[in-house]
Amino acid sequence: QQQLPRCLAGATGGLPVLLVLAASLELAQGFSNVGLLASGLAGRVQKCGGGAAAAPAVFGATSTGRARQAGLLGMQMAAKQLQFFQTKDIQVNWNSPAARGNFGCVYFGKVGGQECVIKCPILEEFSLKLFDTERAVNIKLNKASGDFSLPWAQMIGEVNIEENVNIPKNLARIGIVWRKEGDGQTLEDYLQSNKDLSKALGIEKDKGLLRKELSLKVMAEMLAGLQLMQEKGIMHRDVKPSNTLVVPSDAKHSLKIIDFGSSCDWADPFKLGLGDATNDPMYAAPEKTLNFVGPGKFDVFSVGMTGLRVLIPTFSRGGVSREWPGGRFQEFAEVEFPKTGYDLEQYLKAQSSSTKEPQLAKECYELLSNPEYQPVRKLLQSILVKNVIGRPSVQSALQQVGGSFAAAAQQESQEVKNAEAEVKRQVEDASKQGREREKADEASVKRAEQEEEKVKKSQAERALNAAQQFLKSQTQQKGSAKVRELFGSRILKKGAASGLGDADIANVVPDDWKEGKDYFKSPRLGFSKGEIVVAFRSDGSRRFGKIIQDYGEQTFDILVDKAGGDGDGQFRTERAASIGKIATGRTIQEEERASQETTVRALKTQRKDIVSKAKVGDKIPETWLMNKDVAFSPTSFFKNNEVVVIANASGSLCFGSVSKTVGDGTLEVAVGGGKKKVFFAGSLGKILI
Repeated sequence: QQQLPRCLAGATGGLPVLLVLAASLELAQGFSNVGLLASGLAGRVQKCGGGAAAAPAVFGATSTGRARQAGLLGMQMAAKQLQFFQTKDIQVNWNSPAARGNFGCVYFGKVGGQECVIKCPILEEFSLKLFDTERAVNIKLNKASGDFSLPWAQMIGEVNIEENVNIPKNLARIGIVWRKEGDGQTLEDYLQSNKDLSKALGIEKDKGLLRKELSLKVMAEMLAGLQLMQEKGIMHRDVKPSNTLVVPSDAKHSLKIIDFGSSCDWADPFKLGLGDATNDPMYAAPEKTLNFVGPGKFDVFSVGMTGLRVLIPTFSRGGVSREWPGGRFQEFAEVEFPKTGYDLEQYLKAQSSSTKEPQLAKECYELLSNPEYQPVRKLLQSILVKNVIGRPSVQSALQQVGGSFAAAAQQESQEVKNAEAEVKRQVEDASKQGREREKADEASVKRAEQEEEKVKKSQAERALNAAQQFLKSQTQQKGSAKVRELFGSRILKKGAASGLGDADIANVVPDDWKEGKDYFKSPRLGFSKGEIVVAFRSDGSRRFGKIIQDYGEQTFDILVDKAGGDGDGQFRTERAASIGKIATGRTIQEEERASQETTVRALKTQRKDIVSKAKVGDKIPETWLMNKDVAFSPTSFFKNNEVVVIANASGSLCFGSVSKTVGDGTLEVAVGGGKKKVFFAGSLGKILI
């Protein structure tokens, strides 16, 4: 904390430190940027020079502690390091997104020589909730992933977009950065084009009327990916072809699931993201929400719908009409299939005898009657059912697809677990060794300080005795200017500052006074009104002065003229550069610690006073910073009548007051002018007292 600039203490520049520290403590979830997105704090951080490189390794640690913690975090980050980027780090046209959606914009760019994808949310409450969930889930999924090939796009960091960079209107100035996988083509792109999907997935092309092998391959890869996600507690809830990248260059995972904005962290005590989701009705399970008996079965249904679309060529093609822009499959998924009560065999029988669509009738008859397709038909029939309890789990469905697929998925799951366990073991070992080294270092430093203190004490006592003897023999000169000029008040009592007073103002500091022994200079020292200090004049002289006014921000008026006149009698100075704190018998470290404790108490008192006088609708102080004065997190608890910080659509942050709890993590808050609004807990700022 001593070395951390105020502008970085809890704002964007210090964010990577929080992320990495959270990862090492297995808490890398739920950190919210909602307040930062909707405020001007990001700009203030940039003006202060905020950035990942500017932040120290650990807040409030000793030098040995920082080294030990840096080693631990480095061990954790060796698995997968997330970085915090500035706009200058990424080559991209921020004013021209590659794609726009209802909840954000997507960019393609380059960072550090590699292609990347950036996603920024719309500056709107629901979009920010989805973004917050996607960010937390990606951090959790990428923890300890290392160089493993995984079935989802790998997040490499975050970006903060400065205020002077032009971006589309209503777009938040923060984004998630992923490594670009393949050429950016999705499974949806392949299905609607003439591209060879079988070749891209590394299998032989089906020769029959239906694409059995291709369908099984797609479902196997998607189910294997879901199994890894669900073992970490993640339920995707929006699995579909347009959210699945095709990456031919990755032989192990040629399909990668993306877009976790609608996902839910089922392992989180508060079920992060549970209340915020957007489902595609073409692929969503009939229950529309996660079932507490089998939450993972929701995504299994979506995989089954995707597999069916890949299997039947007529269903693969895109839409050509306004009524069904999603193609023939949309009409099947949203109208025809639900009418059968989600009975696939009943649909196939009815469609096989239909004369309206000869090609589709032929495909349905083939799937229904050809023994070659019986295994895949039975698999789809077991998955695409309305009854959640009767639907197979992801592990069971993967086993039905094929034992080899299930075995490979199980082996990969074990490899990932082993890698995470190894990282955890290394962190624990390094932590133990670091604690032992730190303990030994602290003991050594303490012994050295004690020895040094003994020597200083002995020297001071000898000097004091000599001075007292001198004064005793020079009683006729007691109080004279000559004695004061030679010895000052140091001879009166132990501790240099204890005998100084107004009579010493403007006196020249004795030549034998040394910095680090008789007085200290440090930007971390505190001073108080009325304190006698060593003042350094422009002519190079040192004189005793008295602080007569404290302006804050380390700025004081110093009186160095006994007459108290204007001009040379007073001058303003920076305490770190031009004032010396007179030694009182304590070390400089003890003086700095005492100054910090006094400053912290004053800040707490000041913040309590601001909150007690705050009115609903008033803007928060401009000096307040994220995670130092106010924090946004979906795991925060609030009580009735508690004063909170709310983010307005205009980008300002104001005080509000909790009126009542609505439920499902939402609260009714008084926002000023007699108005009340409902907020999600994660979008309310907790004032840190």
